[in-house]
Amino acid sequence: MSAIDPTTALSTPTARSIDAGGLELRLWDHGGSAERNVLFLHGYLDTGRSFDHLLTHLAGDLRALCLDWRGHGDSPWAPPGGSYHPWDHAKDLVWALRRLEEEGTRIDAVVAHSMGGNIAMLTAGAQPRRVPRVLLIDAFGPPAEPLAEQPARLGRMMQSMLTVKRFRAFDTWDAAVDRMLETNFKLTRDGARLMALHGVAPDPDNPDTFTFRFDPRLRGPTPFRFEEPFWTSLLSRITAPMTLIRAGHGYVPRTEVFDGRVASCSDLRVVELPEDGHHLHVMRPDVIAQEVRALLARPTSTDGQSAG
Repeated sequence: MSAIDPTTALSTPTARSIDAGGLELRLWDHGGSAERNVLFLHGYLDTGRSFDHLLTHLAGDLRALCLDWRGHGDSPWAPPGGSYHPWDHAKDLVWALRRLEEEGTRIDAVVAHSMGGNIAMLTAGAQPRRVPRVLLIDAFGPPAEPLAEQPARLGRMMQSMLTVKRFRAFDTWDAAVDRMLETNFKLTRDGARLMALHGVAPDPDNPDTFTFRFDPRLRGPTPFRFEEPFWTSLLSRITAPMTLIRAGHGYVPRTEVFDGRVASCSDLRVVELPEDGHHLHVMRPDVIAQEVRALLARPTSTDGQSAG
């Protein structure tokens, strides 16, 4: 694995806005003259700029567009009364895909990490023609949960809504990096610094300190989880060629549930990285780039069609 220098040789994008049903999300456009357009989706408490180092490995191969989810990075926070549930992000993704198609930019593949991967799965299963290819980076749907546990989960979400706490402030930028290392197993300091370049900034209320650039309302339990048949049914509806890159020390355990989800997919390639942690897009850009190229070479029945 090559060392990461997060301050040099990074892809430098153009900042754009894209209308996601009334919320103007930040879209980082890395340009390029290649015919392939790829949308990159980051994970929970991350930003679209954490793909910058990866995209240096793909220069000239494609046009990369990286979205900041609502409440993350340079995208606006949800308005008062707004939320950050999976459906909210999925709706934003559908709007972004629609807007890009309206401007003549048809997305040929979605490359998505963690939470972004779960949202890409939801969208590809609900509207199979809208997402022609999918690369999931250590994401394969959240855990399932029995219906009997849903009321208590909803209650916990309601309580957390009433007790939102700000992200803590740090005396130095490096102290915030230290916190990222404490909470992300297998992430190196160089990798954490790369993510912190656009995820940590001076606190607006106290510019002498630093804090994370996320809406505090992002934290707290999700209001619902589906039972496992939902996920196997969703996956069975996905017609897009898919690649799943699984980290051995990540968030996709190798269990019977995993095997059942794999069996539900019609066109899935699984790549195992047994020694790596969750943030593969930062730590293993060489492997991710190789798999992006391979995915784009796979044919899809939606080529040349509009999602409608």
